[in-house]
Amino acid sequence: MKPCRHSSRRAQFSSLLASLFVPLLAPLFVSLPLSLSLSLPAHAQFAGLPLAQGIPECLAGGLSGGKCLDLVEAKGFQQSAGKVVRKEGQLTLHIQPKPMVLNNDDTEGPKYINYTYLGLDPQLKQHMLYVGFHQGDQYWAIDPATSQISKMNGYPVFSPDGQHFATMSVDMLAGFNPNLVVVWQLGGGQLKKLADIKGDKWGPDGLNWHDAKRLEVKKVCASTDPEQPGNFAPCGAVLVGPGKAGWGLLP
Repeated sequence: MKPCRHSSRRAQFSSLLASLFVPLLAPLFVSLPLSLSLSLPAHAQFAGLPLAQGIPECLAGGLSGGKCLDLVEAKGFQQSAGKVVRKEGQLTLHIQPKPMVLNNDDTEGPKYINYTYLGLDPQLKQHMLYVGFHQGDQYWAIDPATSQISKMNGYPVFSPDGQHFATMSVDMLAGFNPNLVVVWQLGGGQLKKLADIKGDKWGPDGLNWHDAKRLEVKKVCASTDPEQPGNFAPCGAVLVGPGKAGWGLLP
C-alpha cells in the first residue's frame, strides 16, 4: 500500500521544519528542552523562515503542514520561470549540460524517497532540494551550470562575510540523521567541505556566527534526571574556527 501524497508530505514537512528551524531560530528557545522546541506548532516554526515569506497559508493553523510545503515548492517553481517543473512525482530541473530528472518513490520501506524543490538559494546561486528518505533526510545543492550535487545535512547558515556556511543535523533518539555540524567554504562558485564536527554524547542545537571565522554551536544533551528519561536540555556551547590544522573546535 502506497501512502497518499499529503501523508508523505506531512512526515517530510515535520523533518524539514526541525532541520531548518533548529539552526536558524533555536537561540530564541535555548531555555527549552529540545523535545519541546521541536514540538512547537509547525506553522509557528515555519513562519519565520525565508522560504515561507509571502505565503500566508503557512501561518494559518487550520492548514496542514503538507499543504504549506506544497505552496513553498510552488513558489520556487514560479521563481524558476519554468526551469524547474513537476509532473506528479517527477521533478525536472532544466540545467546544464542536460535536464536532471528526479522521480519520487512512495514505496514503503528503504526504497522511499521524496524530492521537494526549495528554490534557487540567492547566496549559493544553486538550486536547493529537500530530500526525504525512509529514515533521515538531506539537502541537495545543485549547480545549474554543471549539474554537480552537493549533499548536505542541513540548510546553510552563512557567515557574515558570505564566504563560509555551516549545516547541522541532530537526532539524539533514533539516529536516522547524524549529530553533526559541517563547515563549508564558498568560493568561485565551488562548495568545499572544511570540517565535520561531531559531538561526544551531545548534538547541535543551534548555530550562531560571531564573525567570519568563529561559529558558536549550541549543544543539547540527554537529561540526567532519571525521572525524565528521553528528555533533552541545553548543555553549553562550543566554538568552531580555523586553527593550525584547519577548521575545528577552538579552545
